[in-house]
Amino acid sequence: YAVRILSARRIPTTLLKKAHVALITFENEFEELYYQRKEYRIPFVRPSVHTTTHLAQEARNAIGFLGRLVRQPSNPFANLTEVSLRHARIAALQAMVPSLVPDENAIPRFAIDLGDNYVLLRARDRTARCVLEPDAAAIRKYLSQFGNEVHTEIRVHRWSRVRLPNLQVARSAWKENQRSNENARISRNVKIRHRGQIFIAEVLYYMKLDETLPDCPSCPPCAMVSRYSDPNSTLRDLSLDTLHSCLPGGPTDRLVINIKDIMSVVAMVPHRPKIPGETVVNDRFFLVEKPALAFDELGGAEEDDIEETD
Repeated sequence: YAVRILSARRIPTTLLKKAHVALITFENEFEELYYQRKEYRIPFVRPSVHTTTHLAQEARNAIGFLGRLVRQPSNPFANLTEVSLRHARIAALQAMVPSLVPDENAIPRFAIDLGDNYVLLRARDRTARCVLEPDAAAIRKYLSQFGNEVHTEIRVHRWSRVRLPNLQVARSAWKENQRSNENARISRNVKIRHRGQIFIAEVLYYMKLDETLPDCPSCPPCAMVSRYSDPNSTLRDLSLDTLHSCLPGGPTDRLVINIKDIMSVVAMVPHRPKIPGETVVNDRFFLVEKPALAFDELGGAEEDDIEETD
């Protein structure tokens, strides 16, 4: 819980205080359990445990850019020298040849710039396809907020991917379910901020409704998602707000959202926990977020993006 807070790029003061309390509590309980406050056991107090009590306080101090790049603890100063030299050479080359500077905001071929650093990426259906009734109902509900009721058969062109402002690529079940490798990384689960609520959902596909539906009102590009349940409160409280265990969504949990409601790509890992007070054990998924995601925004660390075919 505390480490997850301290890994963020921006930490509210309230959360920083909670992280400090959690670390102090952990360190005290650890020493009482294993060291038992006995003087002759002081040599066994591990620095890695005691140092945790200072992490929240030191989080206020900025760590130098080059210092963060040191990857050789056995010889840090030599490593720091090499890192500094490499960055100096790169900076000199880019100053002499500006074209060497990569354009992080370049739009791939056939992609659509949605504004605010959101980019709609292919693959895309060659022809509009009829959607199933649960999806059609969600689309009608979405369009109703723009003053239009669609009663005809709904056909859409599905899009497969979206590049987010943090340079993550959010994919979709439409294309990921076609993969032959079952162990391939899944990138279709996303964190969403929608109408004042934050929740997790699986993206089924993306779409631009006004390009296929007749008499469609002007509306932003959107995503068809299947919402996960809210996290189990018992597991969340027992884990100090660390374990967010959710049930997968079904056909009745379909929802159409504005693509710009997507905040980031997350992982939902399957597990079957025994929840205190409940007799039935269900297949659930727990949330794993990329640590210090805001650092990627700052540094522009773009994910590897493999082009998908239509």
